[in-house]
Amino acid sequence: MNQTILTETFLEVAKLDALSGNEKVVADYIRTVLSKYDIALTEDDSNLISGSNTGNIICEINGGGERVLLSHMDTARPTKGLESSC
Repeated sequence: MNQTILTETFLEVAKLDALSGNEKVVADYIRTVLSKYDIALTEDDSNLISGSNTGNIICEINGGGERVLLSHMDTARPTKGLESSC
């Protein structure tokens, strides 16, 4: 990915209002993006313990490997109506 795509993706995700426990909107975004690349994913049932409205999104690229990318799907503050200046 080039810098422009990364910046645009970050700004799209930053606008998603996903306070802790309400991360499904981000999970749905991840599903949409990965489906464009035909990457299979699964969702665990961690939401049964955490109380969130989604589980963790897990995907293995080329069968998995020695590295992992982890990220929170929630935001620290409400981001509804967020506008970028870029």
